Amino acid sequence: MTDLRDVLHSAYTFIRSVESNKSAAALTLDHVIQEQITFLQKGATQPIVDSRGESQGTRTSRFDQLTELQNNLDAAVKAIQDAGDDAGKLAALGIFEANKQTTGDADVSSNVEENT
Repeated sequence: MTDLRDVLHSAYTFIRSVESNKSAAALTLDHVIQEQITFLQKGATQPIVDSRGESQGTRTSRFDQLTELQNNLDAAVKAIQDAGDDAGKLAALGIFEANKQTTGDADVSSNVEENT
């Protein structure tokens, strides 16, 4: 008899390939182009749907994601500049050891004893 795993794998693969063929058959070039436009367009959102077809929220457009990332980076840079050399303010931002000299690539790691 054929291995049980092979039988289950073949059955699963057959069912998934039929589902994939049905979904790909409905796909048109216009649909793909519109999806790409929506993916990039400012202010657009796309629904996120799980394998059962249930909504998992929405995804913002790539333009909006990049705008948010730029705003976050600008805010981080401004916060670091505003902190200056104040170790307390830098520590509040998550930057520690601001006044210590960094080690070179040839130097031994500071936690080498902990790793042995």
